[in-house]
Amino acid sequence: MMVNRDHPLVGRKFSWTWETGFPGATFEVDFFSSDMKRACGKNELCYSATHQYDIAVVDAGIFMVSWMESNGVTQSVVLNLNEMKVFGSFSSTSPGRVFMTGRLAELA
Repeated sequence: MMVNRDHPLVGRKFSWTWETGFPGATFEVDFFSSDMKRACGKNELCYSATHQYDIAVVDAGIFMVSWMESNGVTQSVVLNLNEMKVFGSFSSTSPGRVFMTGRLAELA
């Protein structure tokens, strides 16, 4: 597995909704360049930020994406486009480490 700057997520937008960890929390994510993404929290989250990310192609249709937020929180997600599932983990001082699973949808 290697970090890939020429990957098929560039220019695509996704929505994911966590089913565990933060049930119901929904994010829209725009991979607008090979190393920058914009995320917008929906529902009660009212979150919007742009992050530099790293990505690895794990297998056909499966990607691991990782970034650090401005508050020092690190987050990693695995996007499984074959099954339209997302798996995530983040670490912060509060609430600590959280593992999440959810549904993935591609936006037009």
